[in-house]
Amino acid sequence: MGQVAIDDKKRIETLWREGQAAFQAGDLETATSRFQALTQVDPNNADALHRLGQIAYFRNQYPLALRLVTEALKRRNHFPVALNTLGGVLMKMKEWDAARDTLKGALRQRPRDASALSNLGTVYLETGDLEKAEKYLRRALDVRPTHAIAWNNLGNVFRNREQWSTAQAYYQKALSQDANYQDALRNLGNVCTKLGELDRAVEYYHRALDLDPLGVDSLTGLASAKKFTAEDPDLQRFRVAAEDAGNWSRNQRIGFFFAWGKALDDAKCFDDAYVCFENGNRQRAEERPYDARAFHAFVDEIQSTFPEERIERLQAAGSLDESPVFILGMPRSGTTLTEQILASHPQVLGAGELTAWKETMDGLLGGELVDHYGSWLRELDETQLRRAAEGYLTHRPDAQGAVRVTDKMPGNFIHLGLIRLAFPKARIIHCVRNPVDVCLSCFQKDFSQGQNFSYGQEWLGSRFSEYARLMEYWRTVFPGQWLDVPYEQVVSDPEYWARRIVDFAGLPWDDACIDFHRAERAVHTASVWQVRQPVYKSAVERWRRYESHLEPLLRTLGEYRDWHLRFTESTPQT
Repeated sequence: MGQVAIDDKKRIETLWREGQAAFQAGDLETATSRFQALTQVDPNNADALHRLGQIAYFRNQYPLALRLVTEALKRRNHFPVALNTLGGVLMKMKEWDAARDTLKGALRQRPRDASALSNLGTVYLETGDLEKAEKYLRRALDVRPTHAIAWNNLGNVFRNREQWSTAQAYYQKALSQDANYQDALRNLGNVCTKLGELDRAVEYYHRALDLDPLGVDSLTGLASAKKFTAEDPDLQRFRVAAEDAGNWSRNQRIGFFFAWGKALDDAKCFDDAYVCFENGNRQRAEERPYDARAFHAFVDEIQSTFPEERIERLQAAGSLDESPVFILGMPRSGTTLTEQILASHPQVLGAGELTAWKETMDGLLGGELVDHYGSWLRELDETQLRRAAEGYLTHRPDAQGAVRVTDKMPGNFIHLGLIRLAFPKARIIHCVRNPVDVCLSCFQKDFSQGQNFSYGQEWLGSRFSEYARLMEYWRTVFPGQWLDVPYEQVVSDPEYWARRIVDFAGLPWDDACIDFHRAERAVHTASVWQVRQPVYKSAVERWRRYESHLEPLLRTLGEYRDWHLRFTESTPQT
C-alpha cells in the first residue's frame, strides 16, 4: 500500500506540473486533460478542481465553473484565490450580492489581494455605488500599480460620472500597463467618440480589431465614429464578423446589425442596410414591446384632464426661473443640432437629455406615469405645481453660472403643458422634421432605452401621429408660446436659424453658435457623428432611398405624413 501511495504522489506531481505548464501557456485543452486525470487519482485535490473551474470560466462555462470552484472550496477552508475566482464567476452570472459577499470573504482571508479588491470594486461599479467602487479600485492599485483591469474600471467609474477627460486618462493608464488590452482600447474609442475626437476613436477601434477581428463591440463602436464608403475595407470586417454571430450575446447581435446597417447606409447599399435594420428591430421588438393603443388613450387622457380653466391662476404660482430651455419633439428631429447651436454660446450650459422631469413625476405620482398622470393633472393645484418646479430644478444639473440651461429630452412634449405652467418664463423650442425622415431615422438607431416605439414601422407611425395630435392640442391651449424650428430650413439656412434660436433664448449673438460642430462638449445621443460635422443637407428627404420598404410606415402616418409642411416659413434671402 505504501508503494502505491508513493506512486500516486509522483503521478499527482507529474500531472500537476504538466497541467500548470499547459495552463500558463494557454493550452487549455491539455491543461484540462491533465487536471481531470489528477482528480481521478486524487478526487479531493482542491488545486486541480480550482484550475478546472478557472478553465471553465475562461470558456464562458459559468455554471460548470461555479460547481467546480465550489467543490474546491469544500475541500479547503482557507483558499482566498478560489474565493476570488468564485466571485468572478458570480459576477459573470450577474449574481451581484453573492459576488460581493464572496469577494469580501476572499479579502478577509487575504486583505491585500489586488485581484479581489479590483473585482469587488467592479461589483460596486456594476451596482451603481461609484463611491465604493472608486475606493476598492484605488486600494487594488495601491497594492498593484500595474493592475490594468483596475485602471480600466476606475476609468469606467469616471465615465459613469460623465467626467470624460478623467476617464480617458485612466484608460490610458490601463493601456500603458497592457498595450493589447482590448477593453481599454474600446473604452478609449468610446470616450474619444463622446469628446468628438473621431480620428483618434477610429484608431483605437482599429487597434482593438487588429487584436480581435471578430470583436463585435469594437465594430459597433467603429460604426458610430466614422463615415463609410463603398470601397471602405472596414465593410469587409463586418461581413467576416457576421459569420461568428452565433457566439455573441443577444444584445451584441442586435447592436451589430444596427451598426452594420449604418455602415451599409453610409456606403449607399440601401437595400442591404434595410435588411440589417429590419433584423435588429425585429429582435429588439421581441424584448421591448410597445402598446400603441395605451399611448393613444394616454394622449386622450391628457387632453381631457389638463386644467385649461385654471391656467392663469396656476401660472401665477409657477417658478420665475428663466434659465430652463426645453428642446423637445420626436427623437431624431433635430434636437441635438438645436442644443449644440445653443450650447456653443458662452452663457449656455448644454445639459443634454435630462431625466429630471421623469424623476420629478416619479416622486410626485408614486407610480407609473401612464397610470396616474391624468388624475394628477385633474387635481393639480398651486402647491403641487410648486413642488413640480422645485423637483425639476433639484434633479437638473447645477447651472454653473450659466444664464440658460438646455434640456433636450425629446419626450418632454408630453409635459409641455405642465412645463408652461411650472416655468412660465422658460423657453420652449419645438423641433420639427419630415415625419417619414424622423421615423426612418429612429428605425435605424438602437436606442439604449425608452424608445420601444422605434422597433416597428407601424409603431413609429402611430407614435408620431399621437405626438402630432398632442402638439396640436398644446398649440390651442398655449398659442404662440414656443418656437417651432423646422429641421429642413435649419440645414438650408443655418446662420439665419441659429440667430433666431439664440434670440428666442434671450441671449446676445455669439459667432461660436454657427460653428457649433467645433464645440468641445461630450455628446451622449445617437447623433454623435453628425453633430461633429458642419450642417449638412444629406439627411433631407433621405427616406426616398428606402421608399420601397416603407409601406407600413407611410400607411400608418396617414394624414400626418406631411405634417412638417405646416411649419415652413419664408426666410430672408442672404
